[in-house]
Order: sequence, then C-alpha cells, then structure tokens
Amino acid sequence: MNDLLAKNLGWKLFSIIAAIILWFMVINIENPMDSKSFSNIPVKIINEDTIAGRQLIMTNREELENARVTITVRATRRALEELTANRGLITATVDLRHFTNIGVTQPSQIAINVSLPNTKDPLEMTQQYPRMLTVVLEKNLTVQQNIRIEPRGDVAQGYMLYGLKSDPNIIQLSGAESDIERIYAVKVSVDVSGASASFTVNKEPKIYDKEGNEILGLGKDIKSVQVEIPIMKKKLLSLKLPPITGLPAEGFTLFNVGVEPKLIEVAGDPEVIDRLTQIDLLPISLNNLTDNQIFTQDVAALLPRGIMIIDTIKQAKITAEIKKMGYKEFAIPINQLQINIPEGVQAVFVSSVVPITLRGIEEVINNITQEMIEASVNLTGYGAGRHEEVPVYLRLPEGITRVGDPPTLIVEIKKEQGEEVVETSGTDTVPITPSPVPDANP
Repeated sequence: MNDLLAKNLGWKLFSIIAAIILWFMVINIENPMDSKSFSNIPVKIINEDTIAGRQLIMTNREELENARVTITVRATRRALEELTANRGLITATVDLRHFTNIGVTQPSQIAINVSLPNTKDPLEMTQQYPRMLTVVLEKNLTVQQNIRIEPRGDVAQGYMLYGLKSDPNIIQLSGAESDIERIYAVKVSVDVSGASASFTVNKEPKIYDKEGNEILGLGKDIKSVQVEIPIMKKKLLSLKLPPITGLPAEGFTLFNVGVEPKLIEVAGDPEVIDRLTQIDLLPISLNNLTDNQIFTQDVAALLPRGIMIIDTIKQAKITAEIKKMGYKEFAIPINQLQINIPEGVQAVFVSSVVPITLRGIEEVINNITQEMIEASVNLTGYGAGRHEEVPVYLRLPEGITRVGDPPTLIVEIKKEQGEEVVETSGTDTVPITPSPVPDANP
C-alpha cells in the first residue's frame, strides 16, 4: 500500500496543486473579489442609561441623531450582492459607556462601531468615515422659576391693568447646565389691546435669555398656565372738606380750612367707580386750638372695598388756620355820617359821636382806620319829635364784625324854619345835604 502511494509521488503532488490553482481560477472567474461603498448608515446611540444614571444629558442629540456613516467593504461578488440585499442589517452604534469628558468645552470623542451581517463569504470593511463622533455631555439640572406676565398693547382709555397673576405661577425647568445658566425670565405674553373688562386666558410659558432670545429644548413640568387679567376703571375724585366740630380757645377763631391734594385718582371695579362722586373726609375737632393745626387722614381707608388709590399721594392733609382775635374801639363823629333827611325837616342829634367796638383777626383789626368804616342814618319815615333809638347802619371791611348791641342815636326832628342844619348836643350845627343811604347792617 505504501508503495502504491509513493509511486509517482511528484506527479500526484503536482496534480493536487494544479487542481487547487484551477479551482481558485474558476472561483475568481465565476465569483470574483470586489469592493463596494455603503453610505447614509444611521448611527444609533446605545446605553443612554449610563449617562442618565449620572445625571448627565446630551446637548448635541440632534446632531448625533442626524449623523451618517459611509463604509467600504471588500468581499466576493456573491457576498457583496448578499450584503446589498440586506444592507438594513448593517449597524453603526455609539456606546455612551465610553464617554470621557463632561462639559461644553470638553466634549468626548467616541468611536463608531460598525457591525456587518454574516454572509456565506467573509466580508472585510476596508474604509469607514467618520470613525469617531463628538458627544457633548453636560450636567442635567432642574430649577424653578417664577412666571412673569407680559401684557402687549394698551387697554382702553380710562382703564388700567392691576394685579396680573397666573395659576400656577412657578414652573420647573430641566436641561443642560449651559442652557439653565442662560435663563433670564419665563414669560407668558397676553394681548390686552383695547380691553375694558377683566378676562382669563390660557398661555404657554416661554423661556428667554438676557438678550430676549427664546431658549428651546428645556423640559417643563407644565405646558400652559391660566392667566388672570384684572382691568380696573380710573376716576379723578375731589376731596370734600371735612365737617368741623368744637371751637378754638377763647379769643381765637378759625380763619380758613384747606385740603391737599384737592383731587386724587382712584381705580377699581367699574360698577363701584361709577357710583363715586367725591371722597368724604372724616370730621376734625378744633376744640381749644390756639394755633394752626394740620390733620392727616389715610384716604385709602375712606374708600369702598375694591377701590384703590393710584396716585403717589395716599394721604389727605387738612390745614386749619387759627388766628388770634383783636378788638378796636372807634368814635365816629356825627358830621361823618351819611344822613338821609326828608325835605322840609331838620334833625338835632343829642350825641356828637357814635361809639362802636369792632372785632376781627388781630393782624387785620390793627390796620383798620376810621376812614374805612361807612356809617349812615336814614331818617326817612320819621315824623317830627324826639326819637330815642334811631339805628346807625355800618358797612365794615371784610372779616370785621361789630361787638355788642347795634349802635343807635337819639334824634329830635323839627320842621325846617330856615337853613337846613343838623344840630348836635343842642349846640353844634352841621350843614347837611340829603343823600341816599347805602345798604348796611346796623
């Protein structure tokens, strides 16, 4: 048997080698080796729970989800045809377990792992682009922010906004540290143009940075809030002078009462506002005052419920001016009286002067002179004879009053026998000319 195998051994080896070579030649002719590119292979991100467990978040997720890989594969024609038919089985993955850095300024470079499906003939991936992907990981933070209401436009003339509020008024935001740090305000914008009545609307809160740019991509625990827009009617009201009780101390008087401000602007429910015409101040007491006194009252406390002051001045200041009184005595000569005497008679006055006492504010009464007093007697209607109480009419400067009983004179009226005269005390005579008597109080 061994002899049989050893016989012509060289030829036998040659035949085997030739057969192998011939087989390879047939294979290469029928199923040759070739290369083919496969592009637009999506990249799948795996093991995201690794970063979620460490409170991290990808900030370039959209970029990664849009990433595509191109590869070149060398294999037999048959294998390439099989791979082409099953190209959906080619997978490209980025494993987040292999991240190395955290932060916007220090992104991680993670290798893209491309897997080819099994085929009858082996596959060789000769090229891949890209081989790495940049993955930006940041801390995933959560913060709370107040929701600010931002009205747009102007309400109707004579109306105003007050006490805007939202429900809820706080929102919880989550996202990358760099985005969280950019947050300047969370706002809801509401159009109030021409509004004259309160209303409620639902709005989505939006997030803005300091420059007014909207920040997108942050998580929100609420999608919308209910916004209340209270609209109040405005009105300008006068302050009515307060009732006065009590009297200043003896020898003093109330000269003037003033209030500041005279007008004040308020706002509130239109139905209540329309019923208001003025603001009634509380009574003030002048009891035993000897000097000026300032009273203050909180105007807001005097308003109906639901009405508020929108002026900067919130208090009424009431000033009571108290002046000291003075007295001054005068003796008005009879010849300075304006006397109205009927024709055909003459009058004889028993007294030569009319004594009067006047009262007024001290600084005023001290400046009153006799020439500023107008005194008159009207004898029309008096018959001949002696008249005991003929009233003397006085016209006094403003703010001056008479003290005591009205002044009177004793006058004896006689029929005219010669030149018309007025006799005083039976001795002095003063020529007179009848003249009308002005209206005055005795």
